[in-house]
Amino acid sequence: MSKLLITESEKNEILNLYNVSSHLLNEATGIPKTYNEIINFQNWVLKRDKKVLGPSGVDGKWGPKTQLAWTLYGTNYLSSGRSQNSKYNSLNAGGNKQGYPYDKLNNKPTSKFIAWIIKTSDGGLTGNDKEAYAEAAFNAIKTPKQYSEVAKYLAKEPYDFINSFMDTTKRYHLKSVNDHFIELYGVNPQNRPKVFKPDNIKDFQKWVINVKKDKVILGRYGADGDWGPNSVKAWYKYGNEYLKTNKNDDNLIPNDESNLIISKTINPKYLTYVKPNKINSGKSNMVGNVGLGVDTCAAFVHDVDSEMPYVGDAWLAYNNSDLGPLVFSSFNNLSPDSIKKLGDMYSLIIKNNGGKKNGKFNSDIGKLVGSLIKPLNISLKLGDFVGMYNPGSHNHEKALFEATQNPMWYDFAYENPYFTKDGKPNIDLFKDNEGIGLNTHVGMVGAIKDGVPIIFHAEDGLFYADPANRIVGDGKVAWVRRLGDLSPISYNQLVSNKSIS
Repeated sequence: MSKLLITESEKNEILNLYNVSSHLLNEATGIPKTYNEIINFQNWVLKRDKKVLGPSGVDGKWGPKTQLAWTLYGTNYLSSGRSQNSKYNSLNAGGNKQGYPYDKLNNKPTSKFIAWIIKTSDGGLTGNDKEAYAEAAFNAIKTPKQYSEVAKYLAKEPYDFINSFMDTTKRYHLKSVNDHFIELYGVNPQNRPKVFKPDNIKDFQKWVINVKKDKVILGRYGADGDWGPNSVKAWYKYGNEYLKTNKNDDNLIPNDESNLIISKTINPKYLTYVKPNKINSGKSNMVGNVGLGVDTCAAFVHDVDSEMPYVGDAWLAYNNSDLGPLVFSSFNNLSPDSIKKLGDMYSLIIKNNGGKKNGKFNSDIGKLVGSLIKPLNISLKLGDFVGMYNPGSHNHEKALFEATQNPMWYDFAYENPYFTKDGKPNIDLFKDNEGIGLNTHVGMVGAIKDGVPIIFHAEDGLFYADPANRIVGDGKVAWVRRLGDLSPISYNQLVSNKSIS
């Protein structure tokens, strides 16, 4: 952990603000070092001083505000014995259900926060109480709809995700994950149908209503042909019986003459552009014009897909985890030689006050980035968010410069920037992380035609629906983030069972 320094003027400001003498600025011994210890100290401070930690509050990070709090209160904190008192230890595995994250999980948590707690519990970030944290987060899921939202952020069913690292049948604090799943869906998770959904959704819904006489489980919309959380709940409960009775097989691609499927989350105003006769799976397809306010590629993707989170600039989207986990990348595990070349280009940008659109090094950087693009080694799925390399872009230089300034890509970016002050790249730091985004274009997989993933994207005000290997201007897929796929579950990335016509 690095030591954070303050200037003489900052020291005097602190002394005046808190009315303390200068000897109190000496650092106390026993400084918290682990995530658990920092959380405990921040909670203790918050009960006494609601301002010193700033807007971040209790976040488990040792930043300048927390160090200031330690300077002011560290000695009293240690002498109080609170650092060893389980009453203040929110990570204690013994039955304490107060403190972080329990307080937040008990107060209408967002689906994203629930997913984050589940995900970090798997990695051990939450300390010895990780199983109890995951259990509490799962129990915070109140409806099948929220379950589907959490599944989107995890790119996997929450139950299956948790089952991969802990005993889902064991009760840690609240209620076992297994028991809460039964509350949500009325079936033991081990007894779920192996097939994700029927090939004819409306027929299954009618069967539930007319044969099983269950007029409640599907909700007020009944047999509407829509595959939503209520239908999934019904499938979990009755799916095995339905399959035995009707001998249906899962069929994700409709068997019709167009062989076109489209994500249900596509903004309806774009559906007229993507008719079967407008999309050729063997070439780039310009299908229409984009509207006002969506002239950039990032704005277009956010507009074309109603479920797509905020994107941001194309080169910064690479590190935007809201778009799902990174499942393919051309920009990680680069060779030392490639990183050195990037560092040299960055040095030239700095020395020449560059980093702008159409910069003098734009062409050279574009060729260098092009040499880094790897062959796509995964199958693209509906809803995938893709970063693309566009050889003719005017923003290669701008992308390299701005991506290196983005603190989101690494938790300690301010402390350990990707490039040092003299412009030389920190090779070890780059290799230990996912790297930075060097792409200048983005899109999303909005359809599948003849079994070929079709990427929706916008260039120069035009809407393109391009096969992944036939992107206009010799573009290439540089990386992929996955909000969710069709298997095993992703409720709001499902497709229609008939073509748009």
